[in-house]
Amino acid sequence: MLFHAVLFNFKDDVAEEKRKSILGLAYSLLTPIPGVSALHAGRSVKDDSDFEYAITMLFEGGQPALQAYRDHPDHVRFRDIEFFPFLKDKLGLDYED
Repeated sequence: MLFHAVLFNFKDDVAEEKRKSILGLAYSLLTPIPGVSALHAGRSVKDDSDFEYAITMLFEGGQPALQAYRDHPDHVRFRDIEFFPFLKDKLGLDYED
């Protein structure tokens, strides 16, 4: 199994409604992509966290499933249009168990 995590902060001027919309789009656009076994998106419960939000995903197909996900047009659209333009900073991590 391969886990993919993105920890991030939105730009300060991104309204709360837009933040919720982006997290909802993560579920609706990314979950149906073949190879995605699970997706969770949410806000940190710690007030002093370096990153306020996270999206975590599980790929049971390992590296090939993650690569197919990265190349999928729905992921590219989400990443380039719906997600990255609204971020102040981010950290990505892929790891296997």
